[in-house]
Amino acid sequence: MLQRSDTQSRPLQTQDLILRIQQCDQQEEQALHRLCCCMIEIFKDDPKTSYVAEAATVSSTKDIDLKSLLVAFSNAISKGTADGNIKERDLLNAFTYVLWHAKEPHMRSKLASVLDCLYKRLEAADVRAETETQYELLCCLSTVLDGMVETKFEGLDRETIHAPLAKLLKKLAKSKELRLAQAASYAYQGLMSIPDSEGPWHTVWRHSRSVITVAANTAGAVTTMDPTKILDATSHMMDLFDAVKSGFEVASEIIKLTPKSKDAFTEIWSKAKSWYYALRYTDLLLRCHAWDQFRHLLTAVPCRDQEEFLCGVFSQLEMAWVVADRAEEITAKSTIIELFHSIPKSKQQVVLEWRNLVARTIGEDCLEIKVSRLMLHHKHYLSTLRFAAIRAVVPTLGASPLLEQAWKKCTEAKLFYADSKIRSFYLESGRLDIRRLSGDLLSMENCYINLAIISGKDQLENPGFSLEERLRIKAEAADQVTLEDFFMPRKLADGTYGQPKRLFVRGRAGAGKTTLCKAIVYKFLHGLWKDIFTRILWLPLRKLKGRSYNLQSMIYAEYFDSRVGDQDLTEALAQRLVDPAIQNKTLYLLDGLDEIMQEWDVDTVEYRFLQNLLYKPYVITTSRPSGMKNLEFDLEFETIGFLSEQVDTYLEKCVSNTASDAIKTFLTDKPLIQNLVRIPIQLDALCYCWKAMEVTDEPVPTTMTMLYEVLRRELWRKDLARHGRYTESRAQDFAGFEIDQQTYPEQNLLEWFAFQGLCANVIDFTPKHQRDLSSIGSQLGEQFPSSYKRILAESSFIRASDTDSGDSLTYHFLHLTFQEFFAAKYFAKRWQGRIKLAVMHSTGLEKEMKTELTPLEFMQNEKYNSRFNVFWRFVTGLIQIQPNRSSAAKGGGKSDEDGGIPDIVDFFAQIHAQPMDLLGAVHHRLLMCCLSEVTSSRQRGDVQQLLREKGEDSLKARLITEYEITGQLILSRDLEFPETILRDLLQNSGSVPCIEVLESLKERHVVNSETLRVISKLTASGYKIQVRIKAIATIFKHFKTAPEETLAHAIGVFQSILKNGGKSHQKSMVEATEYQQDLPEKVILALITALEDNTQRLNLQDEIYRALQSWNSLPETAIIILTKMLKGKKSSLRVAAIKAFGLRWFLPEKVITALLATFDDKASDVRRAAVRALGAMSFLSQKTINALVSMINDKKSAAYNSAVWVLRGYSSLPEDTVIFLARMLKDPDLDTQSPVISILQAQSSLPKEIVTTLVTMLKDKDLRARRSAALALTGKTSPSKEAVTGLTTALKDEDVVVRRFAAHALDGKTPPSKEAVAGLITALKDEDFSVRRYAISGLWKERSLPREAITTVTKMMEEGLDMQGYAAGMLGSQSFLPEETITIMTTMLTDQNPKVRFNALVGLMRQSSLPEKSIISIISVRDAVGSWGELTSSVLRRQNSLSPKAITAMITKLDIKPQFYHALHDRNIYSIIGDLDDQAWKNLWSCWLQKASIYNISIFEHNGSLCMISGEIMHRIGTTPARTQELLKILQDVKSSLFEEKLASEDSSDSWVSSLDSDEELV
Repeated sequence: MLQRSDTQSRPLQTQDLILRIQQCDQQEEQALHRLCCCMIEIFKDDPKTSYVAEAATVSSTKDIDLKSLLVAFSNAISKGTADGNIKERDLLNAFTYVLWHAKEPHMRSKLASVLDCLYKRLEAADVRAETETQYELLCCLSTVLDGMVETKFEGLDRETIHAPLAKLLKKLAKSKELRLAQAASYAYQGLMSIPDSEGPWHTVWRHSRSVITVAANTAGAVTTMDPTKILDATSHMMDLFDAVKSGFEVASEIIKLTPKSKDAFTEIWSKAKSWYYALRYTDLLLRCHAWDQFRHLLTAVPCRDQEEFLCGVFSQLEMAWVVADRAEEITAKSTIIELFHSIPKSKQQVVLEWRNLVARTIGEDCLEIKVSRLMLHHKHYLSTLRFAAIRAVVPTLGASPLLEQAWKKCTEAKLFYADSKIRSFYLESGRLDIRRLSGDLLSMENCYINLAIISGKDQLENPGFSLEERLRIKAEAADQVTLEDFFMPRKLADGTYGQPKRLFVRGRAGAGKTTLCKAIVYKFLHGLWKDIFTRILWLPLRKLKGRSYNLQSMIYAEYFDSRVGDQDLTEALAQRLVDPAIQNKTLYLLDGLDEIMQEWDVDTVEYRFLQNLLYKPYVITTSRPSGMKNLEFDLEFETIGFLSEQVDTYLEKCVSNTASDAIKTFLTDKPLIQNLVRIPIQLDALCYCWKAMEVTDEPVPTTMTMLYEVLRRELWRKDLARHGRYTESRAQDFAGFEIDQQTYPEQNLLEWFAFQGLCANVIDFTPKHQRDLSSIGSQLGEQFPSSYKRILAESSFIRASDTDSGDSLTYHFLHLTFQEFFAAKYFAKRWQGRIKLAVMHSTGLEKEMKTELTPLEFMQNEKYNSRFNVFWRFVTGLIQIQPNRSSAAKGGGKSDEDGGIPDIVDFFAQIHAQPMDLLGAVHHRLLMCCLSEVTSSRQRGDVQQLLREKGEDSLKARLITEYEITGQLILSRDLEFPETILRDLLQNSGSVPCIEVLESLKERHVVNSETLRVISKLTASGYKIQVRIKAIATIFKHFKTAPEETLAHAIGVFQSILKNGGKSHQKSMVEATEYQQDLPEKVILALITALEDNTQRLNLQDEIYRALQSWNSLPETAIIILTKMLKGKKSSLRVAAIKAFGLRWFLPEKVITALLATFDDKASDVRRAAVRALGAMSFLSQKTINALVSMINDKKSAAYNSAVWVLRGYSSLPEDTVIFLARMLKDPDLDTQSPVISILQAQSSLPKEIVTTLVTMLKDKDLRARRSAALALTGKTSPSKEAVTGLTTALKDEDVVVRRFAAHALDGKTPPSKEAVAGLITALKDEDFSVRRYAISGLWKERSLPREAITTVTKMMEEGLDMQGYAAGMLGSQSFLPEETITIMTTMLTDQNPKVRFNALVGLMRQSSLPEKSIISIISVRDAVGSWGELTSSVLRRQNSLSPKAITAMITKLDIKPQFYHALHDRNIYSIIGDLDDQAWKNLWSCWLQKASIYNISIFEHNGSLCMISGEIMHRIGTTPARTQELLKILQDVKSSLFEEKLASEDSSDSWVSSLDSDEELV
């Protein structure tokens, strides 16, 4: 919950503390409650006079430890009595105030000792005739006695306290001093009432409980002003006296509003035998200002004429007057005057004296009645004592020294306010704001952060050339994950199951990692993960640079801005963060690991501090891919782009309806731009610029470059108006060239920064980068603005990485593609002008690392570098749209019209010039990407059109070559690959089978309508059935963009084949629709119709079931038809309907109801099908669960077994359901217990009370009970400590089945606890094979077992192949194995039995530093092909290093073990491969040719030697020019050999046109 702003600071005064604790939220209330407890603890140890008022005040807070407070005050009073000091009136008042709040009897256990102390003090005062002291002590004593009477105190010692005190009070009651006598008389009556009087409030409550909420208390009523809550169910009169005036007013309203209150008091009065009780009630009514009830009591109480009662009433009226607030004095005065007339008349002298005394007190002498001296038994009474208001009134507070001392001691309160300050820090200064380019705030509800689980570690290290791959804007639906599910138990990166705690989120620059952090913090403040974490510490890691490297200083600087007043908060938080309990409630959000990971050496204090942060219990770390080096996390994610539906939603919410519709239409047939706008910032930019695009006469952008040109122009236009250089209307009138003129220096600056940053791999420009780049650029003659800082701060293209760094800001471009675009503009200008480039290659951008290159030289160096892929796209587009400058630059040359070479033609010529990629894959991807930025008019002779035609011819040839080498079409799956080539291949017979082309089109994200029309022609009957089916499946995959007539024709052919085709054709047609998550509704209905027709023929049913089950959801029409089928007469029809619903994770509630109804079906196959369908769902509603449980309650029900089977399939049933089922274990019938045990066994966790029951059953004498308990405890994700203790003991049970189940139960899905590990290690020596097997399985998840356990398991590998497999699996889970174990498994690698060799590989699976002998043995394993090869490759990839001998051995075997290349690819093998023999080089060339497309490998000749570029790194292969030529000859031989092999494997008779077999032809 977000904290209010008033909770950012702690209360500095005690009265503020009391007020705050009544108004704050639950979290702050807990912190302040602990602060109050600290105040009591301090006062108890050191009851200083200055602490008294504060200590008493905290007694009014609810749930406070009043017993300790009473003890503290009792001790203070006792101490004062013992040493003879007279205690101040404030102490007695304070003690009385505390006493009135001590509601529970056990809190008043110290009253007897207090009473004894007061008695002794009273006795001493009597001896010394200290009348004033006597009076004050009597007032306090009365309060103590009232409390003892109220709580029915018993056990007061008669001899030592009761009798002597009574005697003394009786004596003092005869005093001539009116106030003293009355106080003594009241105290005496209270003492006489101990121990057998009923508290009067019991009767009031008994009469009022029908209209008053008993559960509330007074404090709550006062706070909420709810009169119905003033009476508490504890039945104490003191509950009403909160000593807060407003409380009495509310209580008064209660008495007025309670219809039966008068009846209650009447009953009490009629029963009262003592004026003492009557006075207690009149005191109550006066405190509550219940004047009418007070008058009624005076006339109705039996003791109304007794002088003790009347004197007491006058004394209470005087008290009411004295303690009244000044604002109420007039009201109280007038009311008391009225009450005088209600008091029964009395002629008793003492009553008259009291009347006169009160009249004088209130200043109404006219109310006095003269007392005749002639009155019988006339006595002389005194009223010289000062009135003592010792009662439950709020203590007067001044300074708050006790609160200050408690604050120093109370870590819990400091922790809360530290957290509160951190929350406030997040909400300040727009830290969580996400602003659109327009300047408007973007709501977090419209900010979509999509993440996908990463399965491969090198997935992001070598992104493909495809824009979709490079920008990471797509992921499989199954891999996507939401923030809410971050910490849900799942399979972890190491293969175990459990809750992920340390998460790694990686993404390229501009992919939204910082936005993700903002979203996480924002959602946490709004309740995300509130049950898991108390706080979140968001730390941009770049801020660690130059700071003190300890947690306290980091927190102090980051969240508290080094403010002196917050040092105590920082210190408290830092100290508690080392507490395991606090650590486990703290989430560290570490943003930007890549920005500092490479800067610090391993042995530095900075690096150690960073490691400490990274390995906190709960961590989310974000980084670019390069930031993760040798780090292990529980789970890894990557940021991906918007989903298609999110793009639509964003448009609908963020732009007008008209613009939204227009943008959607614009994107329909532009797949490349569709992908681009899935990047959030790109979509925002498009929305911002759309209005300008609508009013301009320029053509709608069709390429990435054209789109960015529009964005560039409109954002510069915005900046011109925003920063006051021109009015908005004037800026809107500027043409494009005028904007360029107005912003020329600014554009130069951004282009310079972008290009140099891209070359040096710098994306975040630090202040040093900014200074150096600005200085160097100026020295080179670049025209920059006078202040680069102003441009960086104000430009719409730039963002500050950290808004809190003042003048030391680090900047980055809006998105990496904007940096690449501006860098491309810098290069394109120099390419066209033939101007040399200043290139700074160091990551630090130091001046001495500057070199000068011609644009051509730069292109030759970097054209195959994947870092520059998008850059080259933009360069192509920019050169195309800019006027040609090459002729003029060359001087005296011809213009284009005179026959000069256009710049765009020259650029493509250089792409094809040396150095050329010898493998071809990367070169043609570059060509393909650049070609996607070339537009053409489709006119004959158009330069761009000619370029496209020539380029497409080259790409077509490459595609054919790729298929001949690899047997796959990889290049054509990229969106940039021209569909014209694929259409041509479909229409004209060539070297690529039609089936392969169709499969490639099916895999593409988008296929345009023209291509789908061509595909539609392939569905004609003249083509082979396989081609027709693949064509139909391809159209169905892209049915949303298919022309209406094309889709209708495909559906018609589909229905025809299903109805009339041969069996194999029907089967193939249905299978072609499997795993397509979305299909036309008519296709689904056709399958259901076919299902109905095939209920008697089983040849097609399974395929239809799989097809229906593979879709995300069924249309409503299909659900209606299937639900109707459930009621069919034939059981086969009902089964078919159920199976058609399939094994889905979700089904509509009406379908579930229909399925439950089939549990009573007479046909067993129907019931089984329904059980399977319900069992496959990931979630059951409570309604469904209740229905299933009710079936289990009826053993005779036909649905009984079905319900049990369904519930057994769910591992997370609601707790109340599990508890209800567990109660059935009390049934002695085994048939009742067994199903329940099976359901409990299926649960991933059990409630504590059930675990306790089962652990108790483990000790039962009944063998069946012990077995059942052990079985029920199996299958738990993480057995509780109590369960582990019981199961560990059960491992020693005499029954082998119990021991098996116990060992199995300790085999949780998470790493076992230390106690469980110890028990499982012991179980390794059990005589039973299954017990040992389960023990090994349980230890599998513990990564660092004791050496003794590893040795034992190693010996168990000799017990036979079955046990060897389990033992090898456990050893394979260990991060370290002793040398002797590795030696044994190395020997096993040469065993004759393949299973033994496989087990050895498994056992070595996680070792990263194997000796060379073991590595060579692994390389030499004869079975290392297929899945064996993957395992072997995995072991080799894990090695920290490979010797030259091992590398050579792996290369030598690449021809038979190509998987080895996975282990070689990321290693620097290039320094040693130059000397390999020809056969090894044949293996390398063959491997590179086949994997070039996958790994983006390019090899070219440069200065007589070979160079390889893999991703962004270039390696030189050390060879002589002569050897280089020999290697090139080997390459040609390998290519020829691959082509021959491919041609030999193809069926030359294969034709697209069918010669229809009579058996299989269509009817």
